[in-house]
Amino acid sequence: MVLASGVFNARLAEEDNLVHIERSVRRMFALARRAICVDFMTTHVDFRHPDAWHTDPAWALALAQQLSRRFVLRQDYLPYEFALVVHRP
Repeated sequence: MVLASGVFNARLAEEDNLVHIERSVRRMFALARRAICVDFMTTHVDFRHPDAWHTDPAWALALAQQLSRRFVLRQDYLPYEFALVVHRP
């Protein structure tokens, strides 16, 4: 399993966050034998720090669907985060 925890939570100054996340997740998936797991701060919050990046879970699900038919989105462990697990076919 390839794991990324907390690495996509900062707003980037030099690059578009979504482009960076998609490129990184696709690379992780290419390297993984079984699955990848990535956690994100969600857009479903009542406060956002200006330097933080919050990812829309619907966007993350759409990305997962491009990679595999086997994925799980969990948002039941903290009120401001979610995790995406994408399994290889």
